[in-house]
Amino acid sequence: MPAEKPNAQTWVRESGGLPLGNFALCANVPPRTILKNPGWLGKWLQPLCRGQWTVRADGVTHAWEDLELLSPPAAWPLPVLRVRVPSSPPREVELTAFAPLGFDDADTSSLPVLCLEFRATAGPPLEIAFQIIERGDFEVQIMTEDGPADSVTLSAEQPVRRMVLLALDADDLAASRFDDPQALARRVFHDWTFLREATGALSRRLPDAFGLGDTLRAYMGAAVYLTRVTRRGEVLTMGYTDLNQRDSYWTSWAHLHLWPGLERRMIEASASAMKTDGKIPTCILSQKYEREDDLDINAYFVLRVLRYANTFSDREFMYRLWPHVVCALRWLMRRCEDGLPVQGSFWGDWKDVRGVEGRKFSPHACLLYLAALTRALVWGRRLNMPELDELEAARAAAEARLNRPVQEGGLWNGRCYVQVWHDGRGDDHVLQDQCVGLLFDVVPPDRAQAIVKALADNRTPFGVRETWPYFPAEFGYEPGCYHNGGIWPWLSFVDAWARDHAGHREEALAIVRDVARADLLAGGDGVPHEYLHADTGENRGFPLQGWNASLFGFLSHLDHQDIP
Repeated sequence: MPAEKPNAQTWVRESGGLPLGNFALCANVPPRTILKNPGWLGKWLQPLCRGQWTVRADGVTHAWEDLELLSPPAAWPLPVLRVRVPSSPPREVELTAFAPLGFDDADTSSLPVLCLEFRATAGPPLEIAFQIIERGDFEVQIMTEDGPADSVTLSAEQPVRRMVLLALDADDLAASRFDDPQALARRVFHDWTFLREATGALSRRLPDAFGLGDTLRAYMGAAVYLTRVTRRGEVLTMGYTDLNQRDSYWTSWAHLHLWPGLERRMIEASASAMKTDGKIPTCILSQKYEREDDLDINAYFVLRVLRYANTFSDREFMYRLWPHVVCALRWLMRRCEDGLPVQGSFWGDWKDVRGVEGRKFSPHACLLYLAALTRALVWGRRLNMPELDELEAARAAAEARLNRPVQEGGLWNGRCYVQVWHDGRGDDHVLQDQCVGLLFDVVPPDRAQAIVKALADNRTPFGVRETWPYFPAEFGYEPGCYHNGGIWPWLSFVDAWARDHAGHREEALAIVRDVARADLLAGGDGVPHEYLHADTGENRGFPLQGWNASLFGFLSHLDHQDIP
């Protein structure tokens, strides 16, 4: 009976965290579990190999994990750890590891190599070896500066040795520059200092506010591991296998600041994929998932274009993309009833579950629509575009309808914005996802404060429930799970950012710490997850969520009241 194929998701959960990686490979440290980001579309991370590290000294072989850890490993992207080897005399070994990364440098950031540098204190020779115990879907190469080898010997004459683990596939971006793994390895060893310094320079660009630097790096890593640049030039970043405006908007705050060239390419690819009616496809590359009536996809596309133009004050870019912005907004405007876009099916926004079928208006989609119109008008005026009156009329109608009392056809119930249903049922559930209105400054200040107060009931020791009170289990999910009140890290960090923007910094930072404690520490694996069970804090859903890197946007803009 053939062996069961390795499962990448299981490997992630069992790996003890993934603090090492770039756009091509990711691993824990030392790299026992290694996953590859394939150079083609349609697949998630793929298993590469799992292995065992050993250290041999004084004729005795020790498993690396049994050695005394002298200091906690430094965080991604340049982890360093030190261990003590029980020899005579005792020896210390320091491992510095990195997968090459470079600011606005897709080529460096896509090199499919893990670089390991071992350094030992003085003493008799000791041997460090890596034994592969399970292979995945791609061929892995292990090399030293002397050639193929799965071990290095540290001695008084050579106290520092280097090793690379690599997996070069024909579809990788790196395959356009290197004919074979040996050529890639030779170049990596030759450029070792440059690659390590480039990775360190990018690391220094990461914000480290209020002691949350390591938390950010844990969440940020997933956004990097799930960024893919193929040999054919496709670029995607999100939690799954395609380019989706919703997920990748929050993921790509990191790309906006660290790889702006890739962010621009993703925006331009999205614009090119626009349908003739102005609809941005749900997924623009494979279009495996296409929902004809999702509303927030178009709004996020508009906000992403405007975010790039605002960040770089790029008039030429905005002028060229303006027709796409208008077409995307008009698609939404055609779906409006008295100012607000009507949800057609349960695919209306990120809360895409059967339980919301029959919903007419959602606060999240409506506030995003208002934000997209409001921000587009700023550029429209700056460029003196002819659509100003049309967009201003749409903005005013959306703002008026949104802010009417529920009894008069609006979404405001006196405490917060609520869902409105086609059948007219009442609904006073407090939804966390309306925080986008605070972040994008489209909620009056008094109502922003009321929303923050209403969300107090959603708080738990593990974060903020996305819905409270829970719906009955007939909603489709048990109370406290998924879209029935689960705690979502990406949304919690957007919520924290919105609260900070509204003047509640301590509360915002407390939410980040609560979520990270439950997700990364109490969860036990150090891996960012899709959501947490609201009543237990248990990790749930898909591991390695790229859009949890929304935390990067928050911490990068702490001192800037104007959000791009």
